[in-house]
This record gives sequence, C-alpha cells and structure tokens, in this order.
Amino acid sequence: MKDESRSHPTSGTSSQPRKTKPFFSTVDASLLGLGTQMMSEVIAGVLLGYGIDYILGTRNRWIVVGSIAGVVVAMATVLRMAMRPPAGKSTSKSPGAKSPGAKSLGPDADADADKRDQP
Repeated sequence: MKDESRSHPTSGTSSQPRKTKPFFSTVDASLLGLGTQMMSEVIAGVLLGYGIDYILGTRNRWIVVGSIAGVVVAMATVLRMAMRPPAGKSTSKSPGAKSPGAKSLGPDADADADKRDQP
C-alpha cells in the first residue's frame, strides 16, 4: 500500500504562490499577429486572382499573378514593421526643439515682413 501521508509536490500546500509565465508574451503575440496578417495578404491575392480568372475565363494565369502580388505585399508589410521604431521610444523631437540652421520666425515674423515690403 502507498503511504499517502507524504505531501505530493503538486498538491498546492506550499506557502509560496507558483509563478506562471503567460501563455503568450507581448513579443509572441505581435509576431502571431504579423504572421496572420502575412497569411491573409497572400490568401487575398490568390482569391483575387481566382476571381479574375473566373471572370475572364482564363486558366490559372491570374492566380499566379495574385499570389506573387500577395507575397510582395506581405514582404512590404514585414519591412514596414521592421523599420518602425520600438513602441516605447519616439524619434520625434520635442515641439520647442529647432533643427540645426533653422531660422526663428517668432510671433512678429509677419509684421516684420510687412515692414520690409513697404517703400
């Protein structure tokens, strides 16, 4: 007979809560979304090609063109996502920051321009 007086490691009697990792981390979820978007773009290209083939009565010409176009659009999406800056960091300058060599126009710029135009 088994000795049931010993506690089982998974019985839940430990004093510390068990730390569990979420099923999807944020990186995994964004990659899953990107993969789904790529797949839908390729499928949309194939379906559009199939529709054009059906309407024109051609045979598999536009399916090939549509699938190639879907892959090109999917790769463009991947490149656009790869070139995007990370979510927490912005690359834009603050509103008061001036670029090098920029002239300060200020609030009186229009008035100064009017004075210069007068004879």
